[in-house]
Amino acid sequence: MSGTTLSPFERLPHVILDIICGYLDDESDHRSDLCAFSLTSHRCCDVAKTRRFSQIVLVVPNLDDLEAILADLRAVLGHGERYALVHRLKVGGVLFDGALPRETTRPGDEEGDQSDQSDQSDQSDQSDQSDQSDQSEQKHAEDDANLQLTERNFDGPPFCHFAQPCRWTPLSSRRGPGIHHDDDDDDDDWLPLAAFLRELPALKDLVWNGRVPRSVLDALHDARRPCRLHVLGFRLPSLVYDRETPRAISPDDFALVTSPALYSIRAPLCRYDAHGAVDYSPEVVSLMLQGLAPNLANVWLETQVLGAGLSLNQSVALGRPAWRGFFLEGPTDEETKLTGGTGSLRNVLCQYNAEPSIFSAQNMASLRCLLLDWSEERTLALANLVTAGSLPRLDMLSLMRIHSSTRPHQAAINQILSHAKPLRYLCLSGHFTRETVEIVTRHHGSSLRTLSLHPYAAGYYVTPHGAYDARDLFAFSRDAVELIADRCPALEEVYVEIQRTRGDPREVAIYRALGRLTRLERVLLHLRCSLPTNDDVHPPRELATYESLKEIFCNHATDAALARAIYNIVSPPAGHGPGRRRLSYLRIEPQFVTEVHIFNTLFYDALHSLGRQWVCQPTKDQNDQSSNNVVVREYQAREARAAREECLEADWSYPRQHVDNYEAMFQDLWPGDGPPWDRWTSLPLQTGDEVSE
Repeated sequence: MSGTTLSPFERLPHVILDIICGYLDDESDHRSDLCAFSLTSHRCCDVAKTRRFSQIVLVVPNLDDLEAILADLRAVLGHGERYALVHRLKVGGVLFDGALPRETTRPGDEEGDQSDQSDQSDQSDQSDQSDQSDQSEQKHAEDDANLQLTERNFDGPPFCHFAQPCRWTPLSSRRGPGIHHDDDDDDDDWLPLAAFLRELPALKDLVWNGRVPRSVLDALHDARRPCRLHVLGFRLPSLVYDRETPRAISPDDFALVTSPALYSIRAPLCRYDAHGAVDYSPEVVSLMLQGLAPNLANVWLETQVLGAGLSLNQSVALGRPAWRGFFLEGPTDEETKLTGGTGSLRNVLCQYNAEPSIFSAQNMASLRCLLLDWSEERTLALANLVTAGSLPRLDMLSLMRIHSSTRPHQAAINQILSHAKPLRYLCLSGHFTRETVEIVTRHHGSSLRTLSLHPYAAGYYVTPHGAYDARDLFAFSRDAVELIADRCPALEEVYVEIQRTRGDPREVAIYRALGRLTRLERVLLHLRCSLPTNDDVHPPRELATYESLKEIFCNHATDAALARAIYNIVSPPAGHGPGRRRLSYLRIEPQFVTEVHIFNTLFYDALHSLGRQWVCQPTKDQNDQSSNNVVVREYQAREARAAREECLEADWSYPRQHVDNYEAMFQDLWPGDGPPWDRWTSLPLQTGDEVSE
């Protein structure tokens, strides 16, 4: 309306409002914060338009609906020439949670946006009122997932979101999802989308979930400006066949693996399919990493888990014939030339048992981020590369699931960390020694911004011949954290595992040592409690006594008061000093670890009802420096409620002192009236005099 008076907020300069939109836009599928901002007023809607239309999420549940979906989208984009605003297009099947992103349903006009989306919001509110609390928890869970250590540090969008767990079903063909085919019967069905891609003059990124049709690939090759292709669920159907009938790679699959547009892949790999056919995709993906895909920069390799079946078991027993090359003629000179280019890899996440040949000085020269599941061969190959100075740009390294504690393997890890350039991000999980942490803090301490150390608990320790003694392996202690604080002053994010010891001064001393990291912003804290390991004298069942399980429950109980107390010690409310800020994010997760696998499901239900997860964050009032300046909210509360219900409905017919009578244990620990599952509290922290270690 012409007579409408703008609020002071709406009168802010366009550039300021655009900056606000930038903070609100998380570039996820839903982008709920940005959409809510655009609904505030016509002025906000107009300012948010550029960012809202920069990314379009196209959900195609059925190919029969594709033309109608594109017609609706053209109607929206045609108003105001919005085609030029689209920089990223995501195409996939239905979201796992059944929700459609707002950009997908109907972006709307400047005038119509608010009314259309408001109607949709009203309908959604009416249908989902009963699940409002669950939706709030889901929203918080998504926010927390975006803060996990390994998900914040990839290449810029879209790979940072591309590398998160996929919530989309793959695009299906008319033959049905999961059916392999190498003809182009379905390719014509995607021609309308290929034509639509040619209408987007500023398209920079296409994120595709499923098999990429040739018509879509050709549209990217014909684009007036380079467009990067990011493929979720990367697969090559023509390379999956019966061992008795080998065949050459199809022209469409060969065009994809050699495409200059291919920039990112997430490939679930296995050497067989569920029906026992052999799958040679792993060999081709290895060649792609070595230069076959000339511009491939981001790679996530993960192991595809197959169910057991007679055909699969028989095929595995027969062995896997060697791959005969793209055209069944063995490696040719032309194929060798295709893999001879310079490497463009920037980010590699390998959770697949890949051959060490994927690591070469040629294809890793530009690598910045490497997340690698440990294996003897890959670790030794990586150690040789790093020692030779072949990874000059690497600044983010993660070595995960280090299962071996033998001296040669630990020496290879130390060799990698001693010769790598100073790292900005480091994650180690599994077995590693105190010497390894000494090397990390000495060589990388001044440059580290994120440090994640996840040592295996004693229950996971096995002592093979030539292994380090368990006392030489790293475990968090006050001295260890103080060493990190002294040598890593720039740390902003840490992952810490602490053995819970009834909140005694020894445990509190570790929290205080964390408080010495003055630039710390985010902490993920695992509170570990465990049974004693098997000492080869007592049978495993004897380790789980009535009293030992009471001790486990007592240590595992984590309520909001304990979470707040830990936060106030790690990030004290007063005496911060110049430039000192409170932690912006602390997540506390209780963890039970044991090698004794003798517990029933009710034991874990009882644990989950006690072991609540909490997120602590400061309030928005930066002037409030009191201990009350903390918001504590439960994380994954739905799972805890479900575990409590299981305990309430259980029939506790065991004798009073029986090792499986968890209800009696709760009553002993927290006496009183009412269900014992509601009376529990955490042990308070003993914040008196500290003890020496």
